[in-house]
Amino acid sequence: MKKILLFFALLFLGAQITMAQPTTSAPTPPERSTPKVISIFSDAYTNVAGTNFYPNWGQATQHNEIEVVPGDWVIEYSNLNYQGIALQGSVNAISMTHLHLDVWSADETNFQITPISSDPTKEFLVAKPITLNKWTSLDIPLSEFTDVDFTKIFQFKIVGSGGKTVYIDNLYFYDETTTVDTEAPTNFTASVETTASDAVTLLLNATDNSGGVNYTISYGEEPTILTTAGVSGIQKSFTITGLTAGTTYTFKISASDITGNTAVNNPITLTATTLPAIPSAPTPTYDAANVISIYSETYSVLEGTNFYPWWNQTTVVTEADLSGNKALKYSNFNYMGIELGSHIDASAMTHLHVDIYPTTETTIQLTPISPGNELPTSLGTLVPNQWNSIEIPLSTYTGVNLSDLFQFKFDGGTGGIFYMDNLFFVNKNATGVEIADDVKLEIYPNPAVDFINIKTNEKIATINISSILGQQVKTSTVNSPDCVLDISNLASGNYIITVISANGKSINKKFNKK
Repeated sequence: MKKILLFFALLFLGAQITMAQPTTSAPTPPERSTPKVISIFSDAYTNVAGTNFYPNWGQATQHNEIEVVPGDWVIEYSNLNYQGIALQGSVNAISMTHLHLDVWSADETNFQITPISSDPTKEFLVAKPITLNKWTSLDIPLSEFTDVDFTKIFQFKIVGSGGKTVYIDNLYFYDETTTVDTEAPTNFTASVETTASDAVTLLLNATDNSGGVNYTISYGEEPTILTTAGVSGIQKSFTITGLTAGTTYTFKISASDITGNTAVNNPITLTATTLPAIPSAPTPTYDAANVISIYSETYSVLEGTNFYPWWNQTTVVTEADLSGNKALKYSNFNYMGIELGSHIDASAMTHLHVDIYPTTETTIQLTPISPGNELPTSLGTLVPNQWNSIEIPLSTYTGVNLSDLFQFKFDGGTGGIFYMDNLFFVNKNATGVEIADDVKLEIYPNPAVDFINIKTNEKIATINISSILGQQVKTSTVNSPDCVLDISNLASGNYIITVISANGKSINKKFNKK
């Protein structure tokens, strides 16, 4: 008898487990015209293409899709702590009024959701009650998602209490109004804001009664077609990347609203020429035995270093080829971390070297990080559109344990762009360059305005000019005992001139630029 009771108990428990998922479809969404809905996941509407419903964000959640009735599929998120949904691009939902979602769960009562906007990333989790063991239809006014920019939704996030299971269906934005919009965007303007060697930034603006405007940009023979969205009456800055240096492009820009009404002056045609190619960074000349390299093609680097860790930054990092030499490009820069492949001991080093080529970002701080300690330090006044070589004395980083470094952080950005190369520690007290006491150096005039004369009693190989903070601002290759340097582009202030002779001897002198 006990065995029979146990059998039926297990059979009943199995039936309960089997039943802990929906067996009926979610409520069928109402018919809506295309301009009134933006569907992410629903059999009732046409969904935006390419959505990833299970991106790896380090979550514990597991993903599956189940067929609750023939032909009707829903998403299952089990062991839910949090889960992202990543769109292939972005959608403009500014003209929508609500976010709809159908949720079913046998055990989860703490359910939160947020759309996420980009550049900068904005999200606002909204908690909604769920009735267990039946479909709960959520219609959330977009006004509840504080600070989210609905012109550029590129992700969603769902959050649970952990370890439980939810099923979702019919995730979409909709406009609850029934009025058919027939008004076209007006006051449409477009202009070129800035150019770079690989990018052109456009300024776009138009007004529309829906509250949002969609812009389409095309260029090239094929052509390449890009889209972006903006708020009615608010100027939109949009950067087209991946362009070829020193090339003239013709861009055709059109404005429309979500209904498809188009501006009467479509398209606006603009022409822009990208800047010449960015040169590679100066090649370091320090003896490799006295260097600990993090990023450089001149020296062996630390294996396993991650230059793109996710620290909730807005910065985008890509590797660029500059005249055959690799460099890292930092775009939309606010801050960016670097995670070393292993802890390093730089206590025997004297300086931290980095080469920076700023295009639109000149506010940059840098710090090595030991466990629990960092000290973001300004790289000084950076000259745009040229390489700036900076060497920071490690004594600057008070509180940082130089014998146990495991990260770096670039910080202090304002959303601009710069390139970085040759990040390394160096022991300048053991570089192999002899500090000469028999080389006579004469510089004049001092102070100088536009030119400075340099004379020595030995043949000069290289001349470097650095700021008082150690930032290298000019370098010249010479093959004679005297020369004249053009310093007209230097800012007024005090500088150190370093002359390295053909036989490797070095001598420094201070001068003032008026």
